[in-house]
Amino acid sequence: MKSRKEKIKYLSRFIRARRKYEVLNQQLKSVESIDINKIKSTVHKSMAERIHDKDKAYEKMMMTYIEIDSLIGDNAFLSYLFLLDYSIEDIAKTLNMTKNNVRKQLYNAIDKLEI
Repeated sequence: MKSRKEKIKYLSRFIRARRKYEVLNQQLKSVESIDINKIKSTVHKSMAERIHDKDKAYEKMMMTYIEIDSLIGDNAFLSYLFLLDYSIEDIAKTLNMTKNNVRKQLYNAIDKLEI
């Protein structure tokens, strides 16, 4: 059985994957005005390589989402935290609860989760 810390790290994979995709996507958009293929360099990736990296990151992000979503099920607390990337404060505001109560609910849900 995994510890709470291990479960949190495992469940956080979607947020990390999404952030990686967003960075790659933003980098790709920022170079759209430059024709990377005309720049001869061994350091910089070609536009095709950048698009491929972005597409792979998107695929990983979506596969991770499906996996984490199926583990979480219909638990709103875990969904807000690990899929929607809400802070404890935002979850408390959304659900009209105290931050301490949200933390208790999250810890309880994480502890019950079988990974």
